[in-house]
Amino acid sequence: MLALIAGAADAPVNVKILAEGEEEISSPHAGELLRRERDRLACDAVLIADQPMLDRRTPLILYGVRGCVYAEVEVRGTPRDLHSGTYGGAVDNPALVLARMLASLMDGESRRVLVPGFYDDVRDVDPAEFAGNPVDDAVGLAMTGARALAGEAGYPLAQRVSVRPTLEVNGMVSGYTGPGRKSVIPAAAVAKLGCRLVPDQRPEEVFTRLRDHLLAVAPPTVAVEVRRLAGGRPAVMDRDAPLTLAAVRAYREVVGAAPVFLRGGGSEPVVPELLDVLGAPVTMVGYGLPTDNIHAPDEHLAVEQLHLGVECTRRTLAVFGARAIMR
Repeated sequence: MLALIAGAADAPVNVKILAEGEEEISSPHAGELLRRERDRLACDAVLIADQPMLDRRTPLILYGVRGCVYAEVEVRGTPRDLHSGTYGGAVDNPALVLARMLASLMDGESRRVLVPGFYDDVRDVDPAEFAGNPVDDAVGLAMTGARALAGEAGYPLAQRVSVRPTLEVNGMVSGYTGPGRKSVIPAAAVAKLGCRLVPDQRPEEVFTRLRDHLLAVAPPTVAVEVRRLAGGRPAVMDRDAPLTLAAVRAYREVVGAAPVFLRGGGSEPVVPELLDVLGAPVTMVGYGLPTDNIHAPDEHLAVEQLHLGVECTRRTLAVFGARAIMR
């Protein structure tokens, strides 16, 4: 950060640095902080530099993020685990009940979410917006290592990972999972669920619909609790904002290539708060690589990419400041 500030000392801009460390818990205090410190944080533009590049030669600018809802569903059958020989056939198995409940969330053929009302507020997107988008099936297979791709029928990969909503199971646990065997009917089963949302879906409404569906399909033989863990809104940014255009020029000069514009599939709940509270356009750039193992063991950032980020940011600020003076 010191190198960045020192290098941008000749740029005719003032830089305010906001370190927001709650993204992975959906930034629950971001809005409150921004409203409280609105005057101190007032600005003409916001730069967020935590995104990837497509590869070392292909920079990226994101102009959209999906929203999110995270929930936890717990199915409880008995006060304690039971012997599966003595009690098998006498009580419902919470793990099997949960599996059936989760299977009811999505159609196995079309991959459409079956929660009533899930798509009611989803905004249609002009397919022309994706003309020239490089995210195709070959890219998806190379980046994921999957045997084959899957997703909502009727939409290409570039749209499925950006402008279409999703529902995923993030984790499941029940019964005995250690080595060898243990003959039990588990007392409870728990699953973590995550939805990615698109304009104009609202996290609170999506959670309510998800909870109501799960409770409706649960049998009377078990107790079910659905808890909301976190949520955030989606956002779409202006591709022609002055700071974004400055970043395009900086990429051209430093990397030697024009950036690709994409809508992101991930969520950054602070982004809609920045747009709403500060009223300043947000530009999202980044210098990570697809090999950085994001959200996996050995997550990392190459040192040369860090240096590239410093140089690109310095140049972006210089171009942005020069344009501001000319106006």
